[in-house]
Amino acid sequence: MRIHPFGLLPVLAASVLAAQAIPARPERLTFPPLAFTMPRVRDHEARLANGVAVYLRPEPEGVPLVRIAVHFKGGAYLEPKGKEGLASLFGKVLRSGGTLGRSAQDLDQRLDDLGATLWSHCGSTSGEVALEVLEKDLPEGLALFMDVLLRPAFAQDRLDLALQGARRGLEGRNDDADAISALEAAFLLNGEGHFTTALPTRASLDAITRADLEAFHARLLHPSNLAVTLTGRFQRAPMLALLERTLGALRPGPRALPSP
Repeated sequence: MRIHPFGLLPVLAASVLAAQAIPARPERLTFPPLAFTMPRVRDHEARLANGVAVYLRPEPEGVPLVRIAVHFKGGAYLEPKGKEGLASLFGKVLRSGGTLGRSAQDLDQRLDDLGATLWSHCGSTSGEVALEVLEKDLPEGLALFMDVLLRPAFAQDRLDLALQGARRGLEGRNDDADAISALEAAFLLNGEGHFTTALPTRASLDAITRADLEAFHARLLHPSNLAVTLTGRFQRAPMLALLERTLGALRPGPRALPSP
């Protein structure tokens, strides 16, 4: 396409004016003042009847999404000796392994139908189960979320798939200089026998069973070990009432242990 030369004149003129507005030296640049008020925790904190702490940040004028995350204390530092890698596998298969009431495939499909995202993770000292769902679909999304949180199935085929990925990770663990230096730094700082240097091996991964994931879940997922964060389009009072009927009804099981 041919551009008429006169069509470039407004663009060139604007460029010249913009260039004239640039100070000669960086220290002559001026900026509007940046105002930020630190939110006060007590304005957003609540506590359910069973003691679970909740932190809410409603955005009534925001996009019609709700984001909820349940954070739990516990991770790799609680792995039994010889079961290194358990926490990471638990974090993956908690979400991917379906629930006692819904197969992994059905759960994936329903979340896709809702346009919702539900994930889980477990690291060295903490983990989370999180949901992002449209405001209009919150009741169903929260029901799926609670099912994953409280009634995970840890389907064997999904555990096998996660184990397969973990074993592949072992094969490439020494292929990256950054990973090697981080590992060696942990040994220098914490020494042998510390949970940060107790790495998974093929033997430890082979020793992990579905029953181990169930036991890890029974130990960690109870009220004294949890905190909840919420943001998105909702009203505080109705949301707290909804949480009280769901997470607030959670009670510790016989194998629950507070994480040290």
